[in-house]
Amino acid sequence: MSIKKTKCILCNEKSVKDFINLGKTALANNLINIPKLKIKKYPLIVGKCSNCEHIQLSYLPNPILMFKNYLYLSSASSTLTNHLKNIPIAVNKLSKIKKKDLVIDIGSNDGTLLSGYDKFGPTKLGVEPAKNLAKYYKNKKNNLINDFFNFKIAKKIKKKFGLAKVITATNVFPHLQKLNEFGKSVNSLLDKNGILLIEAHYLGNLIKDIAFDTIYHEHCSYWSVSSVKKFCDLNNLELFKVDKLPIHHGQIRCWIGLKGSKKIHKSVANLINLEKKNKLHSDHNLLKFKNKIFTLQKKINKLFLNIKNKKLTIAGYGAPAKATTFTSFFKINKSKIPYIFDKNSLKQNKFVPGSNLPILDTKQISVLKPDYLFNFAWNFIDEIYKENLEFRKNGGIIINPIPKIKFYK
Repeated sequence: MSIKKTKCILCNEKSVKDFINLGKTALANNLINIPKLKIKKYPLIVGKCSNCEHIQLSYLPNPILMFKNYLYLSSASSTLTNHLKNIPIAVNKLSKIKKKDLVIDIGSNDGTLLSGYDKFGPTKLGVEPAKNLAKYYKNKKNNLINDFFNFKIAKKIKKKFGLAKVITATNVFPHLQKLNEFGKSVNSLLDKNGILLIEAHYLGNLIKDIAFDTIYHEHCSYWSVSSVKKFCDLNNLELFKVDKLPIHHGQIRCWIGLKGSKKIHKSVANLINLEKKNKLHSDHNLLKFKNKIFTLQKKINKLFLNIKNKKLTIAGYGAPAKATTFTSFFKINKSKIPYIFDKNSLKQNKFVPGSNLPILDTKQISVLKPDYLFNFAWNFIDEIYKENLEFRKNGGIIINPIPKIKFYK
């Protein structure tokens, strides 16, 4: 079931206007075990609130459909693993972590971020709704609440563990459909000098890089610094520092505390002023982004046709969630790309929903020997370039489609 929103997810006003329609797509991470001609699809439409200018999806599927069984693993990428394990180090520089402290990671996945706290020795707690990921917490010192984070769970945590020194929500904040409840829950759980650290894809980079495939149903919000500040203002929280990060083609790391608990860093005002100067949320900017998506679509389809005419072979590389949006909107099927390679064992021997592309183990690259690898996980090109040295040595070429089509030999 998919619900057409009548109110803004952030300010709760009835003022969301549709801007970009990417058609109906399957739920991005819900890979299927057998190819299906018919699969449930949901409208994928980006809208903007005319009151607070927050960019968001206009239709929201039930979170249970997306997160109760989750095939994305943080530890599958060495780039992401290193990034996540460095977050506790960054937190410790700003506010020393002590052994008596409670640190919480919301949407903790396989516990990769929590393991970065090991050297500091605090009580570690992950809140993760995916039942299939619970096995990654066995025989580790990470506590787990295998459920969705909400006010009821926050009360349960407070009663059992006390107040939190640090709460992290990395690449989870865009998933939240009930922002007011999240704000209320954090307020009830955060120590008076505690830190809420969130990371999210940055709207500015999404538009600049034409990263349209980052748009899928899990990501119901597309965050700017201005919108994060608005969220804080509405929930008795305060955005006190912002870092721009290169990970995932451009993210913002937002440091948040309870109202009045921290000194405000100049980065907050600087980035908000830059967003205003660049008219980041303007209708013109969104429509320009939309036009660039359709231009890219023509270029990609021309590329596939050229490869086919030359009688060369091409396979996909990486089956991230964004591959579902990409293959759906660009109408990529087996006649264009017969299969995709992925090193995540949870995804192997499954199929991308909608396109029905089979997902194979990356070990099969040396057996099947395609001429080209079309990289759906384009935001990890540096890592993928190094991992496929043998493929490139044998004359193979990696195609990275975003932010612009580029060939890696």
